Amino acid sequence: MPLSTRHVVVFCEAGVRPVADIVSLPAWLRRRAPSSLRGAVRRGRIKKRRIPGPPPAADPEVLADVAQRLLGGPARSYQHATVSGYKEGTAFVVWLNGSSGQTVSLVFKDVDLSPEGYPAVVGFPGRPGLPEASMYGSPTPALEPFLPKAHAHVELKPDEHYQYFLEDLNTTYRWGFNDDDMLWAVDRLLEVSSAVAGWIEVNPGAEIIRYDGDFPAQFVAYAKDALSRFADRTGEAHARELIDRWDAVAGLYLDETPDLADDAVHGDYRRDNLFHHRTDPTMLKGVDWEFSGWGWLHNDLASLLKMASSETARTALERVSDARPQRSYEEHRRLYERCRLERGLLDAALVANQRLAMAGTPTLSLTHFERISDAQARLTGQGVRSPAELGGV
Repeated sequence: MPLSTRHVVVFCEAGVRPVADIVSLPAWLRRRAPSSLRGAVRRGRIKKRRIPGPPPAADPEVLADVAQRLLGGPARSYQHATVSGYKEGTAFVVWLNGSSGQTVSLVFKDVDLSPEGYPAVVGFPGRPGLPEASMYGSPTPALEPFLPKAHAHVELKPDEHYQYFLEDLNTTYRWGFNDDDMLWAVDRLLEVSSAVAGWIEVNPGAEIIRYDGDFPAQFVAYAKDALSRFADRTGEAHARELIDRWDAVAGLYLDETPDLADDAVHGDYRRDNLFHHRTDPTMLKGVDWEFSGWGWLHNDLASLLKMASSETARTALERVSDARPQRSYEEHRRLYERCRLERGLLDAALVANQRLAMAGTPTLSLTHFERISDAQARLTGQGVRSPAELGGV
């Protein structure tokens, strides 16, 4: 089996460290490796990219004040490394080095919600980012346990540009999920939803995203525009094929949308945004709350289970069905598949929009199109049909 280009690790007395520029474990083995091992590799790769000095966008006065509080004195020097995904240059790990040799770390987010700063959401039916800004600015006691601690929260331009100096969760929490971790996250999902609902209730003026009402029709238009422009610019066969069958995909999605939403949602409840405590797996922290709002638990379930095994996906849906007996299992299953379809379209449209605004030839992973097709097949009875066969892609 050919090896990929990711890093392998070696064990030493100090723990686990990455070995740079060496062939790595194949993808199938990485997925089965212990989450602690995968997390160590990921942290090692971030540390390898450290650059002297603070992130250029960080407010120096605020950073100095945070350093004073965390170090108990002024910082002697700073280092930083980017941890951004498709939104380049927006999130960083920052190391604060004290005069006595101590080092602490934090996460710095520079969030520009303007069309130039976040082209991915231009035309999206809602204001992604504003829910997160409000939550970090005024968390409720019920929501606070699920949020990283905000050392500082700065609004540079009203409703548009924010900077967050956040707890580095990697000190006591871990990345990476096996199937057991996903089920812990499913169990916490009901608590997260309740906490977000309580926060919305005491912040009636907060601008959240509503995933019912006019959202579905507007979302279909947003996704079609992004993916049509992507197909026209690249000529990519899978994108072109999706646009050719767009009426069937959009019609199915709209037909399967309930009239009213049931629950508050994180909005991007995927495993890269969730951190488990290293010694107590019931303790969960979430990041990237920018798509939070009012929808269905199945929105978050579809995000979480994108890479789950079939058995884990089935068990997760059974737990949600037991917790929400107002719907039958089959109704829960169809709503879950409907939300998987929405999630596939959203992921593809966000990445397409963001990359279309950048120089060079934009690309999309084939996985985006596979998930859309799979959810469509399951909803039309051409894919998995029985609860025992239900699973992720």
